[in-house]
Amino acid sequence: MNTQGYSGEILLQNNPSYKFFVVAQTYDLALGVIRNSVGRLEIILGNNGPEISQELYNHLYLELSIDNDDVKILPMTTVDPAGLLKTSAWMTFHWPSYWHDPDNGIEQIHSFDIHQVTVRIGIRLPGDNDINTGYPDTDPKYNTLTRQIGGRPDLVVCFRKDNASHVSHNAWYSPIVKNIGSHYSTPTNLRFYIENKGVTNHAIPKLIPGEEYSGIERRVYWAMRGSRDFQLFVNNNQDVVDEILPNNAFSGRIHVKRLGADLQGSISPIECSNE
Repeated sequence: MNTQGYSGEILLQNNPSYKFFVVAQTYDLALGVIRNSVGRLEIILGNNGPEISQELYNHLYLELSIDNDDVKILPMTTVDPAGLLKTSAWMTFHWPSYWHDPDNGIEQIHSFDIHQVTVRIGIRLPGDNDINTGYPDTDPKYNTLTRQIGGRPDLVVCFRKDNASHVSHNAWYSPIVKNIGSHYSTPTNLRFYIENKGVTNHAIPKLIPGEEYSGIERRVYWAMRGSRDFQLFVNNNQDVVDEILPNNAFSGRIHVKRLGADLQGSISPIECSNE
């Protein structure tokens, strides 16, 4: 497509017949989110700019590439038959399944399969093999979006390997659970063992990738000084198909000191079980 020498409009060449199509307006479409939604590929896209004419809308396409191999292209009139994106709006689109559209549909995306997915939006004329993601879009950097979807969750515990508390006082301990994996985790539990104090179990909610849960709190009253071992284990019931199971465990010591003693020298920085 030759776009040089034109200002305020774009001249697109239709290669097979060497006809020209003139677009005398700009637009600003954008891709926001790509994700796996219960086995279907979900794409969120929108119009951040002026209203788009129907003539131009008829030449806009959405292109999907999975693992740089399987390329599918759908006209925007199929993606958005109601024409919502001709005006300033956002919408959610689920790419059709293979069973509904054998030519352009895709098979179900399994939760733990990892794929690189690229979506592009732009102009494509009949006979062209590619779409143009640049001008007349005024902000083309949002016209291409690549994301990795799928994979497994990976739960880790973050706490201090050395903790310090005063004797004859209540102490509160609050470890944090994080999901550093590439898929959401199902609800599970954290097992918290402290020497001479036994085991408590704490519910952990569903965590999306990158999310952490800081709602754990265990209170302990210390009647005697000394050091005690503790152990933390998230996903103790094996509710989550975890990426790296050794990351689930964390252990350390709790140092109980006399009243008035300085505790800072016995407290270590917070670290996580994957470190």
